[in-house]
Amino acid sequence: MKNAILFALIFPIAVSCSRISLDFRGIGWPEGEEGRHSIRSTDSAVFQGKDMPIKYQTFLRSGDAITGGVYGQVLSRTGQPVRNVFRSLGVNDGPLAGVSNFNDFTTMLERDGNLFVVQHFESVPGAVYITSVKRDEEGKLIPLSTRNLDFAEQGGVYSPCAGSITPWGSHIGSEEYEPNAGMRDTLGRIDARYNAMAGFFSGDASHTDVLRNMNPYLYGWTPEVILLDGSGKTETRKRYALGRFSHEIAVVMPDRRTVYMSDDGKHGTLFLFVADKPGDLTAGTLYAARWNQRKADVLRESSVIADLQWVSLGHATEAQIESVLKSDIVPGAAGPSGPLFQDLFDAVAPVNNACPEGFTAVEAGTSNLSAPDSKLECLKLKSGEFKGVPVSVLASRLESRRYAVMLGATAEFNKKEGVAYDDVRNRLYFAVSRIEKAMQPEKGKGIAADHIRLTANRCGAVFAADLKADTSINSDYVIGELYPLVLGRPLAESQVAGRKTDLCDPDRMAEPDNIAFLPGSDLLFIAEDADDGHSLNFLWSYNVRTGNFRRLLHGPRGAEITSPSWIRLGDGSLYFFATVMHPYRDIEADGGPGGRAVTTEERRATTGYFGPFR
Repeated sequence: MKNAILFALIFPIAVSCSRISLDFRGIGWPEGEEGRHSIRSTDSAVFQGKDMPIKYQTFLRSGDAITGGVYGQVLSRTGQPVRNVFRSLGVNDGPLAGVSNFNDFTTMLERDGNLFVVQHFESVPGAVYITSVKRDEEGKLIPLSTRNLDFAEQGGVYSPCAGSITPWGSHIGSEEYEPNAGMRDTLGRIDARYNAMAGFFSGDASHTDVLRNMNPYLYGWTPEVILLDGSGKTETRKRYALGRFSHEIAVVMPDRRTVYMSDDGKHGTLFLFVADKPGDLTAGTLYAARWNQRKADVLRESSVIADLQWVSLGHATEAQIESVLKSDIVPGAAGPSGPLFQDLFDAVAPVNNACPEGFTAVEAGTSNLSAPDSKLECLKLKSGEFKGVPVSVLASRLESRRYAVMLGATAEFNKKEGVAYDDVRNRLYFAVSRIEKAMQPEKGKGIAADHIRLTANRCGAVFAADLKADTSINSDYVIGELYPLVLGRPLAESQVAGRKTDLCDPDRMAEPDNIAFLPGSDLLFIAEDADDGHSLNFLWSYNVRTGNFRRLLHGPRGAEITSPSWIRLGDGSLYFFATVMHPYRDIEADGGPGGRAVTTEERRATTGYFGPFR
């Protein structure tokens, strides 16, 4: 996710919410250059029929020093600031050493009347911070102390992206762009992103000798943070039974068993997990979607385009996967003792655009930096067991996307991002930033599958599906028919006049990224991740009943607005978090006001909120 406005409304969705009426006064495009260097947002709302002013308030900025630590500082296994962090301010010394400005998903948990804000920092190595909070008489949130959550028992945390709150009140996150284990070379290297994970063990992301002893299968999972008591004590886990891929977000349905997970990248799929027991993600069955297209390739809003068929990858437990990975949590001098790619698959290159007998054509590459375009592979699953666990079980969880394709699922989604549940209509929404590449006809290379065959739309779409019971999957929340809810609208060549940006209709969303639905309402929130659709990324509200759009927020040039999240507290108060991530990313040299260089201070990220709404 880059240069985007990301949005996730967070409610424990098992809790019944009364109907909520909410509207905002939209904002326009900034007038003049000054407005492109600031955070601008709506300043008024109508909540439950009453006008109210709203004010964006800073909670913390990356690099703020408060009791307990420096907010967003990436720490090594031994608790020291990591040098040369991938995706950070790029500062190695002084008070901002190792500080990430990639603030991402944010939520606020409540236990025994005490409040704690949990936030991802989407760097490599990554960081997750928990901050204790008090409220003053007006409801203002005051940070008291902060600390980096310890993922040492899982080998650290990797590029933590979006997330949600489970119905049982835990924080569930993601590790995006899983390392492509099939590309691991003899020195343990894969790409710049994964190689930087060496810093968790060495203290410097550029010191990569430890890579030869690291196992890439430690990364690409769904972390869960469980608040154990009112003191802020936590338990951190990675939920291995949910599978390993480029996790964008996991959303648990009201049954506390069914989980939808999006797979961000150029050849992604959509995953569904059904837990054995409600409220327990340690065991269950994983499914991947197969796209069965019904109609011609032209998308029309509210017109069914495809059915999804769910391909079972089989049952697994967290204990099974953990048993083969735990020996690599601390890299040993002899190299990984857990499974590697070659322990799961035989792999050969295609010959004359064909795979040998017994091999399956697979095009399911991860969006790693060394190989941005997917590579066609010929794979055959190995037989037998590895350390007592069937290879088929390991492949289903360690290589979920590749294994899904081998079983007939679809891995042709391009930049499939946010997922949101509409409790009013029992409907699921998911966003696709740009309909292109493998989603177009005949874009599955050669002998690989070509299930999705749509006309390109650079401005993207939000799809919808009404959920239904499916006894074969043992869930009441299963996608069947799929249709576009809302489409981005490319401008005609005559309207673009040679521009290289602002190529989509300025009065509706373009290149949607994270989305979220406010429970009990008619509002879907759509956040942009625009390459060239809009020159500034906006956060929109979209009324699914009336079709009305409102612009709500944008940041400075180059910034994402990540993880706006609605939190309902025990007393009924609502808070609305939003974070300005990496201002001026990729334009640091001359992107500041008047074309000057951007300062480190200007590049610090801001986590803030609106509220309380009550």
